[in-house]
Amino acid sequence: MDGFWTAVWAVLALSATVFAIRTTVRFDVNEWLRDRRKQREANLRAMCPHVTAFKDEEGRLVVQGTFVSPSGTTAWQCQLCGHVTHDGRLGDERARFYASNPQELVERQKKMEAMAKKLGRSP
Repeated sequence: MDGFWTAVWAVLALSATVFAIRTTVRFDVNEWLRDRRKQREANLRAMCPHVTAFKDEEGRLVVQGTFVSPSGTTAWQCQLCGHVTHDGRLGDERARFYASNPQELVERQKKMEAMAKKLGRSP
């Protein structure tokens, strides 16, 4: 009889433990996926060089900032990633940096393309 009551108490304790864990620890997969996507979007904006490079008619490398100011605002928005800033000089400073360091721009663009691919976007 003593083993029976021990088994009953063990089942009750196990049931109470499962109930306590079930009610206190909840993992929402959809919320986790949304948070992960938001984090990846933030990483993409941080990785964006905010410049574009191309060759002109004479074959020279031209590096140009991608910030534009929508009409009626004082903000500047990157055409590549959507980052918004109120400092219009940011694009020019980065363009000068990447014009003198084109290999840095190539590496940054490769990383950004990989991140964009994870988000299901084309860079």
